Formats: sequence, structure tokens, C-alpha cells
Amino acid sequence: MGAEQVTVVGIGILLAFLIPIFVVNKMIGLSINKSMIISVVRMIVQLLLVGLYLQFLFKWNYSWLNVTYIIIMVLVSAFTITGSCKLKRSKFLLLLSMGVGIPLFVLIFILTGFVLKLDNVFDARYIITLSGMLLGNCMRSIIISFNTFYNSIRENEDTYLLYLSLGASRDQAVKPQIINAMESALKPAIASMMTIGLVSLPGMMTGQMLGGSLPLTAISYQIIIMVAIFILQYTGIAVMLKIAANISFDSRDRLRKEIFLH
Repeated sequence: MGAEQVTVVGIGILLAFLIPIFVVNKMIGLSINKSMIISVVRMIVQLLLVGLYLQFLFKWNYSWLNVTYIIIMVLVSAFTITGSCKLKRSKFLLLLSMGVGIPLFVLIFILTGFVLKLDNVFDARYIITLSGMLLGNCMRSIIISFNTFYNSIRENEDTYLLYLSLGASRDQAVKPQIINAMESALKPAIASMMTIGLVSLPGMMTGQMLGGSLPLTAISYQIIIMVAIFILQYTGIAVMLKIAANISFDSRDRLRKEIFLH
């Protein structure tokens, strides 16, 4: 017998278990209650609005509308990355959108056209859900890589300048920082793939099985999703770090302060 539909009462019961967390935070002086409440409320409101919108989007299933929605998702992702990394959007927003958006569309086309072999490669039910999962993971990885890259440049400025003084090019001088940034961003993804199925059952696979799908069907979808996520993460990080290395330094190879929000 399949699971019953989740009700408002059921959600309310689960949310009630946040109350003890708020109480403990208050007792120990951990001042995150306000941000927790705001984040939970925003999550619920945003998901409800998106859910209502996607119902119509899936029903209409216009290719141009589906692609437009993904473009908006890419722009929001780039907007979030620049804000989280305290970078000026005028310098990075367009480059981030292209650096993430182009690999995303190529990967989605491969998934829907050649892996899943859909008749309509722009089917809303597939490209929007796939894009959401891919973008969410890629966005987090790029934020980690950018923060690691710029922090590493600042902390190892003497080493970077020494490389330049010894005749190294800018690319050679920042190579250790780029490698460090890529490792920091990709290690969680690699660790996740190593332990998936043994330590954790991913949300998409669990959701499919709760919805009645056979375990092997859910697993096959999860495999292609995990591989696709890693491909986009690696590509997005590598491309954006290369772009960052090209635009973040002045003609004298000094880190440009004007690219950051003060």
C-alpha cells in the first residue's frame, strides 16, 4: 500500500519538533532562532509558490517557456553566488550566468536527448527538475571554490608575489590556489558519491520509492543524476576559476580590490 498524501497537519506535526531546538538555542545563547524562523518560513512560502507555478508549467509544457524558466534559474543562481562571495555583480553576473548556463544546457540536452531518450527534449517535467538539482549543487560548489580561491590568494600573497618575482606567469603563480579551491569544492561531492547507498539515501531516490517506483528504477535515475551533478560541478568550477583568475588581477598582476563588495 502506497504512502498517503502529506497533509498540512502532518507538516505541522513535524514543524512542532523545531520548538525544542528554539528553546535549547535560547538556553545556551545560540542566537540563530531568528534566522532559523526566517529560513523555514521563506522555504515554505517559496516552495508553495514554485509548486503552484510548476503545476501550470507542467500542464502547458511550452518549450520556450521551459527554457525561459531555466534561464531565470541560472540568473538567480549567479546572483546568489556573487552575493555569497561578496563580489560585485556588475563584474561577475553575466560571466557567471554564461559559465554555468552553457554547460548546464549542454548537459541537460545530453540527458534528455541521449540518456533518457525523450521525444520532447524540452519536457518541463524533466528539464526543470533536472536543472534544479544540477544548479543547486553546482552553485554551492562554486561558492566554496570562489571563497577558497580569494581567501587563499590573500593569505598566501607573499608566496604569490614571490612566484611572480621569480619569473612565473600569473597563471603559474595562481595555480596552487586554483588547485586548492577545486579540491575544497570537489571533495564533498566525491565523498558523497563514495558513501551513497551505504551511509545515505539521496532525496530524489527516496522520493521516487516513496512515490511507488521500483528501487532499481529509482537507483538508475540517481546514478545519472549524481554523475551529471559532478560533471557540472567540475566544469562550472574549472571554468569560473579560470575566468576569475583572468579578471581579478590588474595589469601588474595585483588582486583588484574593486571587484569586491566593501
